[in-house]
Amino acid sequence: MRRQLIEQKGYQEEELPSEETIRCRLNEMGYSLKRVVKAKPQKKIPETDAIFEQIHSVNQQADADPHYVSQWMPK
Repeated sequence: MRRQLIEQKGYQEEELPSEETIRCRLNEMGYSLKRVVKAKPQKKIPETDAIFEQIHSVNQQADADPHYVSQWMPK
């Protein structure tokens, strides 16, 4: 807070009280650190189901094709 007052408002070092004094005054005035809610994940969109249906379809075709070699299969 002290640094911000110096940088943004142009106060001099000597004009301001110590960090601890500023912190105590802010706490007395009711200002304190608060927990912030984390961002919630986005809801599933309809396109998600369509994408996964396509992936499952392609995977089934690859499983049925004897000429298809997966890069994950051991040689």
